[in-house]
This record gives sequence, C-alpha cells and structure tokens, in this order.
Amino acid sequence: MFEYAAGRAKALENNSHLLLDATFLNDRTPHRHFTYRSYELDAFNIEPHFTLLSRLSFAVRLPLVWPALSLAAEKFGRLFGRQTVYLNDYFQDKKYFVQHADVIRKDFTFKKPLSPEAEKIATDIRSAESVCLHVRRGDYITDSKTAAHHGFVGSGDYYPRAIKLMGERVKNPHFFVFSDDIKWCRENLKISHPTIFVSAGADDMHLMTLCKHFIIANSSFSWWAAWLGNHPSKVIIAPKEWIVKGELEGELIPAIWIKL
Repeated sequence: MFEYAAGRAKALENNSHLLLDATFLNDRTPHRHFTYRSYELDAFNIEPHFTLLSRLSFAVRLPLVWPALSLAAEKFGRLFGRQTVYLNDYFQDKKYFVQHADVIRKDFTFKKPLSPEAEKIATDIRSAESVCLHVRRGDYITDSKTAAHHGFVGSGDYYPRAIKLMGERVKNPHFFVFSDDIKWCRENLKISHPTIFVSAGADDMHLMTLCKHFIIANSSFSWWAAWLGNHPSKVIIAPKEWIVKGELEGELIPAIWIKL
C-alpha cells in the first residue's frame, strides 16, 4: 500500500501513467528470512495497470526469471533514454503521498461489501466508541532475522500502557481486537473494558477502518487502517520504537498520533 501510494502520487505530479511491477511479488524462489506476499490490492477501488512482464509472471511462474528480466528492462530503458521513472523502495513515509491524500483515500476504499458475519461486527463498531487494537505476531515471532529487526511490541508494556491511556482519553471505549494470533490476544491482553476478539479474515482491514480510535502495532497493516479511519476526533496510539533499534527516520508516524 505504501508503494502504490508513492507511485500514484508521483504519477499524478508528473501527469503520467502508473504501472505496477509485480514480478518480484509473484516470484516464489526460496529465500531465507523472507515472508512471501501475494498481490491483494484488488480489494480496493483502484484501476491497476501492470507491466508486460508482470502480466506474464501472473500467468507463468518461472523462478528468478521475471524479476531479473524486469530489472534488466528498467536498466536498458535508461540507457536508451526512455522517459520512465522506476521506483523501488518500501516508501514507508507519508511525505511521499500526503499531498494527494484525498486521491489515495478514495483509491483505498473497499470494492466488495462486507460479508453478513462481518456486517454484524461493523454494526457494533459503528454504534460504540470503538477502539481497534491490532497485534501482529507472525514472522515477528517465527523468523529470527525479522524478529531481530522489527521486534514484537507485545513482549513489553506497550499494550498495557496504550490500553490504559485510551481508557483515559476515550469515554466508554469498546475494544475490537484484530490479530494474526487471536489465541495469544485472548490469553495475554488484559482489557477492563468491553472487548470483542475479531476473526473476520479478508474483512479484517475493512472492519478496522470503521473503528473510531486505534492502538496499532509496528505494522503497516494497522498503520493504514488508522490512517484511513475517518472519525473526526480519532485517537491513535502507535509504538514509539517501530523497529528494535529505535524510531524510524522520516515521517511515518503523523505528529498528531500519540507515540508510546
């Protein structure tokens, strides 16, 4: 989502077309300490246009071939003076797209309606002083290199402090807990306010964006849910130490968010 937002903003600024390169994303060559992802931006109301090599990589999986060809095409394009800008980074900084926030928010509206089960949860979220609390575990726990870099904020006092502060800032908060490990959340989070542990699968982010307030993890998934949430008086609490070595440089966390 950060990469798309940065590319979309750059295309708007230059009145040009945005092409998505999914060759590396589609590659499944074994790499140590790497968590594979699939292209899932089709959940949103965007009109993606892919490079030719990307379209081929969706259809035919050839280990290492498509990413290598994509990199070569980008380099040769520069040599022959093609007017193409190739962006390759994480772009986890709002400065890359904040000038086009309205467009990005519109792009990241959800294409499909919620499932009937998720709609019931959405009704509860809309009718309460809902607080989205997100816990990311996954490779932050299972992969040693990822854990050493990102760290799991749930191993310290971040969540107890955030829950306490949210209770002081928001009257009658109702917590909705989202996670890739709900079992851990049930066993370890101590919340003295009404709480629902949500397991909505593909609808998780959609439901998260409907909440009025947020306690996020050091995760881009909950960062985007909080940023997309449109409650005018939302309270957002984020971990100060986004990575193990400290705070990230740049403007990842907006100034109005509370860092603990």
